[in-house]
Amino acid sequence: MFNDLNDTVQKHCIKSLDGIRIVNEKKLKSSGVKMASRRHIFTFAVIGILIATGLIAIGTLGPTALLPAIFPVKAGTLDIKVTDAPVQDLSSLNITGDQFEVHQQETDQWINVTITKGQVTFDLVKLRNITQDAALDQIIPGNYTKIRMHILSAIAQIDGGDLITVRFPPNKLDVVVHFEVRAGQTTSIILDIQVDTFKIAENPQHNATPVIKATVIPPT
Repeated sequence: MFNDLNDTVQKHCIKSLDGIRIVNEKKLKSSGVKMASRRHIFTFAVIGILIATGLIAIGTLGPTALLPAIFPVKAGTLDIKVTDAPVQDLSSLNITGDQFEVHQQETDQWINVTITKGQVTFDLVKLRNITQDAALDQIIPGNYTKIRMHILSAIAQIDGGDLITVRFPPNKLDVVVHFEVRAGQTTSIILDIQVDTFKIAENPQHNATPVIKATVIPPT
């Protein structure tokens, strides 16, 4: 829709400017005004049309959609890390994620947070009392209300036994948490993923329903 509107605006601007130029040249020639004055009048006419066009576009698309393209907003940095508390009888749990998203409150849209190598794998057992970087990106400043991680795979070993495939229906983890991203500053989120080893081992599908606690380190 934006491209169609842009093309239409450009066509109307060209027609309007041609009309103004012809009329002004006729009037200015008859009145004997100097060429410099003609240029000034023509420039003011262009500015007036551009302002009017911008107001029309804002009214059509809404200021949230259009203004960032006209006046670029300085991004803020979001740093997502993962950790885990000790889990009894769990020898390893390797989780691979290939996408992080965050939900922005103002626009009601999901924004992608880049994983540097396209995907990230972490063993929760090895993340006891330490953190591992998961995703880091510069995103639009604002208030955010949720983090989503898409799970590509998860392999667990319980009490030194065989490896089993763990499922996180529906292949994603949603964390409800409010945080703010400010321009030129860094907000850090630490996700503490806690799983129930007994429930994983006992159900035939090895479905996991983890409890995830999010710790927000405000913008600095």
